[in-house]
Amino acid sequence: MKNFIYLFLAVTIFSCSSDSDESSNDNDNITSLAGRWNIASLVYLNGESGNLEETCANENYFICNDNSGTMFFHFNEDTDGSIIDCFQSSSDNFSYTNSEDSFTQFVFTPESGGQLIAELSDDRNNLTFTDDTATQTFTRE
Repeated sequence: MKNFIYLFLAVTIFSCSSDSDESSNDNDNITSLAGRWNIASLVYLNGESGNLEETCANENYFICNDNSGTMFFHFNEDTDGSIIDCFQSSSDNFSYTNSEDSFTQFVFTPESGGQLIAELSDDRNNLTFTDDTATQTFTRE
């Protein structure tokens, strides 16, 4: 029975995998993050919650394809620091792959540079990024 459960988990994990033929490394079978992901929370490492609505960050989202996507950032200040209506302030393309450490951990590589590590929840509907300043959680739409 225990082996059956492991087999079921393995089939479930790989049924959401990419069929990329671009390389033959172990990261070919990544869990799909395809779709739109909306920001749900921002918590600074000191435990303080970020006010997403105050800065229009509540409108931030990203869209994933099989192994790449685009992040969209929103803001509500003009160059003089005056509060204005929310607008898309920037975007950044990225690629992503499963981390070698875990099938639920992902490495995002934005075109603007650097790398971001994200953890996918067990229900596959929340993706959490943690860096040296904050933890941001995105929810699958």
